[in-house]
Amino acid sequence: MNSHTLTFSFWVCLFPWAVALVLIAFGIRSFVRRGFLRWWLVVGGALVAFFLGPTLFMDRIVVDDQGITHTTGFWFAPTVKGFDFAEIDGVRIRTERVRTRPGGAANQDFWYFINKTGESRRLVPGDLWSANDDEILRHLRVRGVEVSR
Repeated sequence: MNSHTLTFSFWVCLFPWAVALVLIAFGIRSFVRRGFLRWWLVVGGALVAFFLGPTLFMDRIVVDDQGITHTTGFWFAPTVKGFDFAEIDGVRIRTERVRTRPGGAANQDFWYFINKTGESRRLVPGDLWSANDDEILRHLRVRGVEVSR
């Protein structure tokens, strides 16, 4: 069984921990100066470390002979999305305009997987998927899946 795993680099995974440490450090500094933000910074840093710290380490895409599986989301409630190669005929990547905030918009790529029955499923790629889309496309083409943009 041939398997390939895509993950974030170690340094990217350390980013939430660095943010948490900075928040906690400023919170402790506020205790010395009697600042009003001291508890908010310490608690906020602890929450960032607890909720976001392990998250990027758990994010992974596994490409094997059966299909692609993307595990993402919070470490305590991960979301698993993906597909089996045997179920799909092709992949269509479309760039669509999405609203970012009131009055703002940006272009975002969406992946549509067309099943053998003709139905399509939309996948919203996360940061890890978008960072490795060339590698994922290469694996799809090697397995004979038609890809169009």
